[in-house]
Amino acid sequence: MTQQHDLEAKPQKEESRASDLLQVHPPRGKESRISAVEVSNVQSRLLEIEMLLGLSSTRNKANKWRKIGSQQLVLDSDIPDDIMPFQLPKDVYSIVATCGVSSPSFWIALLVIFGLQISLLVLLLLDQIGLEDDNVLGTPANVEVIVRAAQVLALVIALFSQSDLRQGVEGISEGLPDIYQGNDSFQSMGPARWHFAYAIRFLQGFVNLFASFVLLLQAETVFDVLLNFLGVQFISDLDDLAFDLGGKGYFGYSAQQVIHDIMQARFLRDSTSHKCRTYAHVIGIFAVLVVMVGIFSNLAIQQDQGVFAIESVTAEFGDEVISFMGLFNGCYRARKEGPALNRRLVYEQIGSEVDGGKFGYCDNLEEASSEGWVFFQGNSVEDACEKYIIRSDKTNTFDLLDAAATQWYTKGGQLVDYLQVSQLPEDSMSSECGLGIFRRTNNTCDLLELPTRFDSLQGTGSRLFEKLDVTSVQVGAYLDTTQSHPIYLGKSSSEIILFTGRRWVMTTTDEGSEQFSSVRDGSKWNHTAVLDYFYNQGFPAMEQSKLKSREWVSAISEIVDTTTDPGTPLALQWYNVRYESNTGRSFPFADLTRPQEAKLGCARCDDEFVRCANEGVCVNGVCECQNRATGVLCEDAPLGDGLCDDYFNTADFEYDGGDCCGSTCTGALCGRGGLSVAFGVDLRDNTFVSQYLKDETVIGFENCIDPEMETFTIEMVPVDVPLYEIPMTAGEDCGLESVTVICDGVLYLRTPNLYMAESVDEVEKCHEDAPMIQPIHLPAGVNCELSRPLDDFEWFYDALLFRGNTTDSTSIRRGNNSATSLSWSVPAECLAEVFTEYFGDVDRLYDTNSPEGAAIQRMASDGTSALLCTLDQDLVKERYALTMLNVSLVFESRTWQEHQCYGWGSGSGGIDIICNDDDKVVSIENAGTFGIAMIGGTIPSELFLLPHLSNLDLHNNDDLFGTLPTEIGLLNSSLTRLNLNGTGIRAPLPIEFFKLSTLAYLDLGLSFEGTIPTEIGLLSELTHLNFESVDWNQIAINGTLPTEIGKLTKLSYLNLQSNSLTGTMPTEIGLLSELGYLNLEGGGWSDGLNGPLPSAEIGKLTNLSYLNLQGNAFTGSLASDIGLLTSLTSLDLRSCNLSGKIPTEIGLLDGLVELYLGNNILRGIVPTEIGLLTNLSTLDLASTDLSGTIPSEILQLPKLDQIQYSGSRLTLDVTDPDFSCDETTVELLLTTQNWPAEVTWEITKDDGTVTASGGGSSRYPFRRTPHLEKICVPSDACTFTLLNQGEESVEIIRLGVFYQFIQTWAERASMDICT
Repeated sequence: MTQQHDLEAKPQKEESRASDLLQVHPPRGKESRISAVEVSNVQSRLLEIEMLLGLSSTRNKANKWRKIGSQQLVLDSDIPDDIMPFQLPKDVYSIVATCGVSSPSFWIALLVIFGLQISLLVLLLLDQIGLEDDNVLGTPANVEVIVRAAQVLALVIALFSQSDLRQGVEGISEGLPDIYQGNDSFQSMGPARWHFAYAIRFLQGFVNLFASFVLLLQAETVFDVLLNFLGVQFISDLDDLAFDLGGKGYFGYSAQQVIHDIMQARFLRDSTSHKCRTYAHVIGIFAVLVVMVGIFSNLAIQQDQGVFAIESVTAEFGDEVISFMGLFNGCYRARKEGPALNRRLVYEQIGSEVDGGKFGYCDNLEEASSEGWVFFQGNSVEDACEKYIIRSDKTNTFDLLDAAATQWYTKGGQLVDYLQVSQLPEDSMSSECGLGIFRRTNNTCDLLELPTRFDSLQGTGSRLFEKLDVTSVQVGAYLDTTQSHPIYLGKSSSEIILFTGRRWVMTTTDEGSEQFSSVRDGSKWNHTAVLDYFYNQGFPAMEQSKLKSREWVSAISEIVDTTTDPGTPLALQWYNVRYESNTGRSFPFADLTRPQEAKLGCARCDDEFVRCANEGVCVNGVCECQNRATGVLCEDAPLGDGLCDDYFNTADFEYDGGDCCGSTCTGALCGRGGLSVAFGVDLRDNTFVSQYLKDETVIGFENCIDPEMETFTIEMVPVDVPLYEIPMTAGEDCGLESVTVICDGVLYLRTPNLYMAESVDEVEKCHEDAPMIQPIHLPAGVNCELSRPLDDFEWFYDALLFRGNTTDSTSIRRGNNSATSLSWSVPAECLAEVFTEYFGDVDRLYDTNSPEGAAIQRMASDGTSALLCTLDQDLVKERYALTMLNVSLVFESRTWQEHQCYGWGSGSGGIDIICNDDDKVVSIENAGTFGIAMIGGTIPSELFLLPHLSNLDLHNNDDLFGTLPTEIGLLNSSLTRLNLNGTGIRAPLPIEFFKLSTLAYLDLGLSFEGTIPTEIGLLSELTHLNFESVDWNQIAINGTLPTEIGKLTKLSYLNLQSNSLTGTMPTEIGLLSELGYLNLEGGGWSDGLNGPLPSAEIGKLTNLSYLNLQGNAFTGSLASDIGLLTSLTSLDLRSCNLSGKIPTEIGLLDGLVELYLGNNILRGIVPTEIGLLTNLSTLDLASTDLSGTIPSEILQLPKLDQIQYSGSRLTLDVTDPDFSCDETTVELLLTTQNWPAEVTWEITKDDGTVTASGGGSSRYPFRRTPHLEKICVPSDACTFTLLNQGEESVEIIRLGVFYQFIQTWAERASMDICT
């Protein structure tokens, strides 16, 4: 109650105070005036009254000017007219300035937006600035004038468009506003928060401007200038973008309200207090501009002076196109003094600054019609653009490294084969440029020896070459490539061996220049002259190359790899030289077609710098070689001679050059002495060897450790023989015959005859000793055969083969004691990898007891599978599936060694393989004569490895047995045709079979038995379905026809002939609108289908051309719907238990060729409408209850060849207006179903005279079926004789009345037809 009273009392007090303020004062005199102060006081009181009474809304408060930090209102009249209000910038830093630290908007603006901007800028700068580099800002060597102009303009624009920097300076210099017009939230603004917000705004703007400066400075094209400027500008605008998104509510309602208040608020500063700071920010901005321009100008000047250009580089040239280019290999340094080339520095070869090579830039290359860097020789920079040696591709870069990365061309436009330019740090100049190499090689071999003379040298020449003794004091700080390597002088000739930058050459002073010749003093070297010439007169090798008429090089070495340069010509391959006059220089090419056999070696050894190789020992400067090594320094290893040396049997020596393994050994002595133990018998036993071995017969490679080889173990197991059968003689009757293993013609193992007993008392050792095992190492991809004689001993052994070096696992091969050989194949590496992954077991690759192993072994030996595997592993998997098919079906192949798509199959007795354009198997077809391939076995499950197989046709093979593998369902996306008609494949069909969603043709006739599964409806793509049987075949379908058959709406062929179906015909048969062939003929051992014939549903099958329902037990009659089947050509309804009449609508089937209605309970007459069937050739009405005369319209059908009506009450209407006999003759009619040639007749008089005859093949007596012949018999010739040799009876009709019936195969029958 008290609280409520206080709440009610507060408005009353405020109303009372307002009333006091509104008391009316006595009016003044008329002449009194109200002062301006009084007016102001009144206005202030009115505002107070509005606030006390709650009459002022938030909007009204926001429209009032108030002092920041107090509630004091400021009247419009108190604001000077020269002060313009302003708003806060529309960015997130205004949120920091106006919101307290407790506001989420403050932290979103500070941490998320500001933090994101600063992080991006700092990361960008860290990426672009190299703090540890001399060129910290990454300033390019130089830029084009147009780029520099773009940089200056972009920097000015960046400065003045950087609003955050400018506004930061303004906010800090001018300070917090005095009054504001806006929400109450601005009351809490204070100087500290204001200056913090504008300080971070300034910081972000400054970092952004600095990043712009760095990126613009690094730009080398105008496009880079624009791209870098826009990239940094995007980061700068992130705070504005965030402010705009926040105003649209993307950061929540609270942030949206804060931004709305900032956008509505206005601020003013007291002009008197801020007068001195008004233009401070302008001064600051222009100060920044001056500093930026000054720094940029200083950097630009340094660029023009080459301060930022690469100081030194190393260059390596190829010499395959220009032979003398190797002379210029070495270090190059930028020339800071002297003329430049088009504002680019010139790089000159260190150690040969005057006559050496140089890099420069030309902007007027006439030959290339472009600008680019060039390489030239000499000190004349002015002629460089005309007399260059090679040039770069078109480029305007100031960086030599960038130019070196392009294609380089000769002056004639030929592509240079090799050029590598790399930056060289200044601190590594002394170690990498000449002197460093000199110091590294100065202690190398001081005396070279040429074991045999180079065939290109004339005269005696020298075999010893002594190194020129030079100290580092005598040479300069930098050397060219020639001087940096040792120089060798012939001891007994004028020949010199020196390095020319890329190759070593052997030359002679006799063919050189005058200066070159002066280094000889008669027959001796003038060492002082040599030192002076090579180290004080510039570039001697290049000087010699200028002698166009002198062939001064007699031999040249192979290319020296700069990364592994030993500094000497030891062990290098040398070649004869080839000079070409069109090069302009007398520097030769290496003639790779004429190599020199000799190689230089070191003639002296020591234990510090020149050591003996291959465990050789240096004794008094001469190497004593070990391990059969040869050479001056024992550097020549005995590799490839056929003898395995343990020291060289390592990967570094390629396992003694292949000598230790049978597959890699090529020498004449391969395998000799390579077997010390054979099947557990130590062959090194002197007693044993002397008595029973011949060393030359033993071959083995027991030290083969090459990991590329695979180990196999042969075990010889003695056969159990009764003790009384053991020969009671000494050694020659108790032992193991010689075992030989040959793989692809290479001998891998040959053991001697091994004798196990030396006396009769030791005979039992033949079967008491430990297992006899022998490892053997074989490469992948070989076909091997183990052979042994059988007549050397009377003791028998079985040969077992194991994979690996133990006999713990199951043997992969076994040869019994009566076999002379054992064969196997080692799959190629690719095959082993593929099928090991497939099987998960390597041993299965060798197990010929399994079909899989037999298939792999066949593939391993065919020579084609390994090649296919390296080309396409899918092809080799398909080849494996086909090989499994061959192994499983056991039929003879023609050419299994060839590609499966080009020659596989076995002609008339096998199958054909058909592939698509990608060599993927698409069809496996029966290629047998008359459709009989004569193959047998089971269908392998590996068929699923043929993912493109669309046709599998193995019909007419009784010996094909088993069931379909479940894996056949994996062909669900490819198999469209399956024909196993007449095979031994039996039910049940695996459930996976019905996943063959693409199957369109299915023929399991004469092979399928059991019931038709309901899953048949899943094969929705079927167009052809055949489950036929024959009466004599015990394989038949039983059970009912499933209603799911109606789901096969694409079916055009359905044959279930001669099966044991029961039940009714499903009405769903009418859904098969595409059906053209329907055969449901019943088998001879069942009543077949029963119930009413679904005529209405059958009538819907308007595409039906063949309908056979023979042998079923239907009820009811043949409905008129039969007339709807206008496409029918054959209708067989025999023995269907049909009753009633033949519907007249049958005459609508004008395409009908065959009509079988016999053996039914049909009644009535034959409808004349059958006579409308103009294509009818066969009509069967036999064994029915039909009566009357067969209409003449039927007999006159033009194509009718056969009519059967026996067993019925039908007669023929043989009236023929075109045929009649006169009064002197008697009309006689013959009818039969025989072929015309099987009936003959004749008519004779009483005296035996033949008056007429007929029949036989001499004429065409019976023009249609029934075969009719009308005869007019003379009245005086009464004897009619007929011979029937056919299978049908003959009826004789006299004067239209049945006269006589002649049985089949009757003897000659005569009759009197006159009486």
